[in-house]
Amino acid sequence: MKKRYLLIILSTLMVISLVGDFAFYDLWQQEKDKVSELKQELNEANKQIEALNSNHEQEINKVAADFIERLFTYDQRVYENGREAALEMAIGEAKEKLVQQQRENLEGEFNEQDKEVVSLVNITDSTYNKSGNDIAQATVSFEQEYVMESARAKTINKIKLWLKYYEKRWKVSNFKIIESI
Repeated sequence: MKKRYLLIILSTLMVISLVGDFAFYDLWQQEKDKVSELKQELNEANKQIEALNSNHEQEINKVAADFIERLFTYDQRVYENGREAALEMAIGEAKEKLVQQQRENLEGEFNEQDKEVVSLVNITDSTYNKSGNDIAQATVSFEQEYVMESARAKTINKIKLWLKYYEKRWKVSNFKIIESI
């Protein structure tokens, strides 16, 4: 009889222990998931802080000027592969526009002239607008001087750039050339 009671008590304790272990395991798994979520949120917050710290006028204007100089300068002495460098600074819609321009140039009409034309860029003015922690806009005015054989021509251009903080760098996500009259 005593063995029977002892067996019942031990069985009951074992069942309670197993139920408790499953309950605690479930709680432990939930806490583990919460820790993982919190780590991910912390990483996102750190990225936002990093973007916010670099989202200032000097940094944005420098990136915008670099992009424009590389995109519109056609002189092997200044930039050997300026368009390729501009393409690396672009993401999204800006990259699509640059790739489309490259395709059009490869199809012919300007390909012969590009070898003889030199284009130099001089940034004259730049304005900065912070749109968010990791988003900014810049409007840049620049002079572009074309030299073809002995002829020279100078134009004044304005371009609006949308920039996004992407992979620890500011990149151009879109651009629009503003026509001047």
